[in-house]
Amino acid sequence: MKRTRYHLILRFAAISLFIAGIIWLIAGIVSPRLAGKWTSTENERAVLVRLKKIVEAQKQFHDEDRDGNGKSDYWREDIMGLYFAKGADGRPLKMIELAIALADGNSMQSTIEFGEPAPTVGYWFKSLTFFGEKVPDPTKWAVVAYPDSMLAGRALFITDSSGKILKKAIDSPQNLEFYPANPEQEGWKPIE
Repeated sequence: MKRTRYHLILRFAAISLFIAGIIWLIAGIVSPRLAGKWTSTENERAVLVRLKKIVEAQKQFHDEDRDGNGKSDYWREDIMGLYFAKGADGRPLKMIELAIALADGNSMQSTIEFGEPAPTVGYWFKSLTFFGEKVPDPTKWAVVAYPDSMLAGRALFITDSSGKILKKAIDSPQNLEFYPANPEQEGWKPIE
């Protein structure tokens, strides 16, 4: 009798360990996918906040002549310049957060003393030109936010001097060189 009870306990323990192993295996496969989706969604929400900060910085740059050149123009060179470019007083503008400036995917400026370029909330930000534009027109601007990887996000975001933010779902890493001529006809959806 004792031997039978012992065998039942061993059998129960073996079955329990087998089931626990299967649960552990499923959790290891499913959990990262769920976490990646959650992270991607949260990153995309955070990108919207940063794009709104860029929109506000560009509006201030234009309306307040922050570079002191006597013109109502926008900063077109890169995103980083909204932080590092010298204002009329000779000091850096610092109109956006340093993290956004360091996430400039196309900067021409050195940031060695401030940190290495890196995405913020999994996204890079880049100033765009308009199709057919040979020289940047200082009366308008555009920017794209694109994910560093598909785990970071599954959408591109664009905005321009209108302040309207548009989103386009992607299924592979992408970037833009030009602001779309007809964004909504090309599949871009308004956010707000």
